[in-house]
Amino acid sequence: MLVGLGKKGLCCIFCKYTVHERCVQRAPASCISTYVKSKKTSHTLTHHWTEGNCTGKCSKCKKPIKSYNGITGLHCRWCHMTLHNHCASQVKPECTLGEHRDHILPPTCICPIVLERQRSVSAGHKKNLSRTDSNLVGDNNQGAVSLPETPEGSAMSFQITSLPGTHP
Repeated sequence: MLVGLGKKGLCCIFCKYTVHERCVQRAPASCISTYVKSKKTSHTLTHHWTEGNCTGKCSKCKKPIKSYNGITGLHCRWCHMTLHNHCASQVKPECTLGEHRDHILPPTCICPIVLERQRSVSAGHKKNLSRTDSNLVGDNNQGAVSLPETPEGSAMSFQITSLPGTHP
């Protein structure tokens, strides 16, 4: 989500990537996902690679990653795996979240309730919905979190379901 930055640029409110308005079409889609749009979305988390500025050894071939002006290597923001660019094709796209898996709440576990509520109301599944948070808390380690109002003026609530065997 890019917001205005003075008169000449845009800045992403999530990753702080800044770009001129005239360059926005060439901006990389490098923002990390913070939630899924639907519960029906796949619960498989994929690596989120950041390019360049990598040091240390490659997680695949175990050889050192040599940085040439900071443009070499890939780093997963979730599991912190570091790879040579040419080793990335040899790694499964699914991310295991690394050694701190038990303490990470991935975006696949967070879903906006507003969207789910709109779908269920339009489908006629729920007749008497109330906007109280007590009605939003469910079973199976699920809960609801209400956040401040969005820039559009509507409040946003999220349903959070932790992964089995974890305690984020």
